[in-house]
Amino acid sequence: MSFEAALANVAPNFPNPEGKVFSYGTGSRTKGKHLVGTAFRMGLYAALRSRKQGKATGVMVTASGNQYTAPEEDNGFKSILKVIDGSGSMLPQAWERNAEHVANAASAGDIAKAMETAASEFGTEAHGPARVLVGKDTGEMGPRLVAAVRAGVQVAGGQVLDHGSVTTPQLHWLVWQTNERGEAVTLPDHYSQLTAAFTELNKGQPVRNAVVDCHGIGTQGMKGILEGLGEGIELTTDTPYRIGWRLGSAPAETHHAFLYGDATNLQYLGVEEQEGEALDGDRIAVLHAAFIHSLLKKTTGLAAPLKVGVVQTAYENGASTEYIRKLGLEIACTPKGTQHMHRKAEEYDIGIYFDECGHGSVLFKSETVEQLQKASGEGAKRLIALSKLASPVCGDAMANLLLCEAALRELGWSIQDWIECYKDAPRSERKLSVPDPKRIRTVGDETRATEPPGLQEGIDYYVALHNARTPGASRAFVRPSGTEAVVRVYAESDTPENADALAREVEGVVRKVLEPVGAEIPAKRRRFWFF
Repeated sequence: MSFEAALANVAPNFPNPEGKVFSYGTGSRTKGKHLVGTAFRMGLYAALRSRKQGKATGVMVTASGNQYTAPEEDNGFKSILKVIDGSGSMLPQAWERNAEHVANAASAGDIAKAMETAASEFGTEAHGPARVLVGKDTGEMGPRLVAAVRAGVQVAGGQVLDHGSVTTPQLHWLVWQTNERGEAVTLPDHYSQLTAAFTELNKGQPVRNAVVDCHGIGTQGMKGILEGLGEGIELTTDTPYRIGWRLGSAPAETHHAFLYGDATNLQYLGVEEQEGEALDGDRIAVLHAAFIHSLLKKTTGLAAPLKVGVVQTAYENGASTEYIRKLGLEIACTPKGTQHMHRKAEEYDIGIYFDECGHGSVLFKSETVEQLQKASGEGAKRLIALSKLASPVCGDAMANLLLCEAALRELGWSIQDWIECYKDAPRSERKLSVPDPKRIRTVGDETRATEPPGLQEGIDYYVALHNARTPGASRAFVRPSGTEAVVRVYAESDTPENADALAREVEGVVRKVLEPVGAEIPAKRRRFWFF
């Protein structure tokens, strides 16, 4: 049976909900019951990508966000469908764009046309049979969505390798290693690599007392890690807020961390007057930067100095940026989104990136590892171990937990030392609903607005007023949301009150600049009409 005939026969069983338009980004996301049709189409698309690359690809079915921060009625039934490239990382941006066309194709004829367009855009040659690895978390919609993915892959003539319940980073790793090794790999292979690399990185020492809060698929993943480590980590299913409430009675040397999202994100909790203080992605990036800085000091015989960079977005706290700068490391800024941060980090010999939610990794170029293998000293050996522990394909909270534990031991830091290595600049974040937020355009790293006229001038005016009181302490920026009809405002200053004031002033600028198109600007405001 031809592809068109098979598609015409099966596609009617997987209709898209009427009136719903799907965007891809780094995955299609909405309530799971609305994604069944999209899951079928992404099975088709993953098979096409596999055939074009001559490599196995993947489709992950997982929950959106995390149950800690959103009520179940808002978050518990959301799902994400993510197609994983043959490299083990995200799809290239061009393939992401075409994924939207396939996801939104209505009839079998529309799907066939969208697939043909995608296939022709990237060349008609196929480099091998289609193989698609599939995984899911513990959500209720998982089996139904996986069945739809399977149907799509099979219509496309591909083979499905179902890995059952896995974390998202694990499926990324399984796709990467399946193609690297040229043979099937399993979760025990993943656990053994992580634990062996951690043992070498941590010089054979166990994890210190750590309490890790995780739920669902994260719990399963951490149990696999524990089987290899044997001791040092206690698992709990408290929410981080309840952990915070009981921190005051815990031993001071205990480390409290929590995995959330789909085991991609990690945060630690500190103790400050018996209240939990989150150590987020800014803090984790700083910890890893200090760790690598320390190991490089213990490395000799490098053929050339290594270029180490930390990738941030405009949302990372300015105090963390200053700390990294004092270490002598390079700093880059990208648009919000780990896909942008990951791609920028790949440009460095060693690239570190973590977003504010604790999603990120440490990336090593293959040439960097080769240099380290020829170098001498304890630092070189441990940096090689670090390269094996950190995920090169996406943020992995379980691997990052072990990295943090090794870093704290190397630096001799307690959790309180980590908190006190720098003081966060007071910040304020606001969002405002406007008729057309997309009228705002920004430079590439989103730190300055380029359109409409008057917006950046207004922001600069108020930032300058605040910096006149405390030089260099204030900054602000705005950006249109990618998911809501709102504009997001971010401000930092020398005090919480001044940060709030600056955010309100910038919000006022946005409201005035984004007046309805065609509205008459009073003559007295025509020159500096943002006042």
